[in-house]
Order: sequence, then structure tokens, then C-alpha cells
Amino acid sequence: MSQLAQLQRDLQAHVLNSEAAIAAAIDSSAEVSAATRLRIYFDAYRLRLIEALQANYPVLAQLLGADAFSKLAQLYLAIRPSRHYSIRWFGDRLGEFLADYPDYRAQPWLTELAQWEWAIASAFDARDARPVSVSDLSSVAPTDWPELRFGFHPSMRRIALRTNVVALIKAAGANEELPDPTQIDTPSEWVIWRQDLTVQYRSLDSVESAAIDAAQHDENFSLICEAIAQRGDADSAPLTAASFLKQWLTDGCVIELRRS
Repeated sequence: MSQLAQLQRDLQAHVLNSEAAIAAAIDSSAEVSAATRLRIYFDAYRLRLIEALQANYPVLAQLLGADAFSKLAQLYLAIRPSRHYSIRWFGDRLGEFLADYPDYRAQPWLTELAQWEWAIASAFDARDARPVSVSDLSSVAPTDWPELRFGFHPSMRRIALRTNVVALIKAAGANEELPDPTQIDTPSEWVIWRQDLTVQYRSLDSVESAAIDAAQHDENFSLICEAIAQRGDADSAPLTAASFLKQWLTDGCVIELRRS
């Protein structure tokens, strides 16, 4: 290994794990000691990761306040250190961390807010795919409909909420004071996706949730209708399924029609 490569490894080991081997290679001056020089790199790495975490979770940071969010970020960094080459993915397990860590798990809105904000960010970053249009359905023969299956846009995410996370998100988006976080009486289901360059979201009732679940498990149109019939009027299930499909197509959520 070259001397430069070894120095780079030693500096990385210090920044990540406080290892001291690099100290012998750092010059001191009357103004700045070697320890101070190393501390600059040590602190800068952590501050940059905390900034990245705040960028991915702006509403969570606003809800907690600067000091509490900084404490959370430092705890998370200590327990879940960055493992990816891209800083973009630091924070991918924050929702899980909040659900498990004793100081936070009694506040479920923190977990759900983190899950929501990560879903929004990952939907925005998902790969592009050409949506199927409503007019494309004209190519489907009547005899093919029972076996028709659907592929969804890579940006599509599902989330179930038991707290008023959406009210917090809407207030933040409108630059309004955040409401007090609380649990809600009736859990809600939501779908998140990207349409063109804009991330969208809307709520789902239990019937549409069942239909999407069936479609995402690669069930055909007939089985989607059965899933709907189990939660509503069996006679109207095909019409309801067709209505849902039109909505998914209009939203740009469907990218594939498969006749198999």
C-alpha cells in the first residue's frame, strides 16, 4: 500500500472511529495544534451528516426544534452510522430507530413523520418510467380483461398512519404553525407517488387499499374484483375496479399492462 493510501485510511479511521494513528503525521503550529486540526475534520464529518438528515426530515426537525433534533441526529449517527457512499441515503432507518429507541417510541407521530418524509424523498428520487394512459386501455380486448395485470410506477409508496402526520405536513407546507402532534381516532391509508417532477399523495379508503394490495401482489383483474367484493357490494365490484384503474392511470401510477 502506498504512503498516501495509508494516510487516507488512517484519516478515515480517525474521522469514523477516533483512531489515533494519523496523529503522528499531522503537523502542529503555534496557532493550531495537530489535535485541533484533526478535530476540525472529525466534527465537520458529523455536522455534514446532521445537515443531510435535516434536509431529508425538515418537518421532523421543525417539530422537534433545533436542540432536540440535534440530539436525535447525534444519537442516530452513533447507533446507525452512515454505511453508504452517497450521503443521500443517510437516514434511511430513522423511522425504525424512532420506533425502537426508548426516548422516542412513546411518541408515535415522530416515527410516522419520519416514515412519511422518507417516503416523499424516495418517491422523488425513484427512477423514471413511462406511465400507461387511459387511452392505452383501448388496446385491451374484452376477453383479456379477466387476466389483465398491472405494473406500478417505481415511485409509488404506501403508508398507514395512526397520527396526524398529514396535518403537520400541510401546515409546514403552508408556512403555518404546526398543530400539536396527536394520535387519530381512525387510522388512515395513503399512497405517495411522483407525477412528472412533483410528488403527490392522497388518502385511500379500505376498498381501494384492498384493490391496490391485490394489484401490487400481481393479482389479475378478476382477483382484484374479488378483493373489492369482499369489502363492498359484490355486484358493483367490476365497475368499482374499473373506476380505481382509471384513477391510477390518470395519476400516472400504472406503467405496465400485462395480459397473462
